[in-house]
Amino acid sequence: MLYPLSYGRKTSADPCGPDSGNKLYDLGQLRHVICFEASMPKAWSSKDERMYEHIVEGSEERGVSEDRAEEIAARTVNKRRRLEGRTPNRRTQGTGNPNRGLESRSRDEVYNRAKEMNIHGRSKMSKAELVDAIRHSRGRG
Repeated sequence: MLYPLSYGRKTSADPCGPDSGNKLYDLGQLRHVICFEASMPKAWSSKDERMYEHIVEGSEERGVSEDRAEEIAARTVNKRRRLEGRTPNRRTQGTGNPNRGLESRSRDEVYNRAKEMNIHGRSKMSKAELVDAIRHSRGRG
């Protein structure tokens, strides 16, 4: 579900109809309509959706605001998905800051760079071996 960001106070007026997934936010003199789908992200399973709804309802019963309840629920479900390996881990993504030297990057960042360069045998290499392989392949390019 693409949830609205809190741009201002919610108002009851909805120019797109009462059953649409749109929310109208009052921004003082400006008004902004945020449209979103009323379904969970396609990557979420039906169990994830049920868990999300359960957490939102429980948080709202405890007096948490709707926006905060949705944020808590989404973070909780995404954390569970990440722990189960159903979503990419930030640590293993990316190739690091290109302005930093290879030695100052993590092994995973150097590995991802080697993967981009199609260096064979990289999974068995240490960080130092990966750095050497990257530097040697640059010279051949």
